Amino acid sequence: MLRAEAVLLLAQRKDPRTLEPLRKVLRRSRIRQELVEAAGALGAPSLLPALRALEGQRQDDRPFTRALAEAIAALESVS
Repeated sequence: MLRAEAVLLLAQRKDPRTLEPLRKVLRRSRIRQELVEAAGALGAPSLLPALRALEGQRQDDRPFTRALAEAIAALESVS
């Protein structure tokens, strides 16, 4: 299992090795906020569908919904 913090760090460095593991983990039902942040930091627009699928979930978790909105905005700006 991937450590969310390590994935976030690698994504911030734009390491392409994080793309496929992120794509897989974003399909899970329970996603850690750090992985959403990593998806935005990586800057791979191909992750947009997975992130958009998370919209509407965890509405009571403001940090998560904020991170999700920021990640989507970041990827939309590079696509």
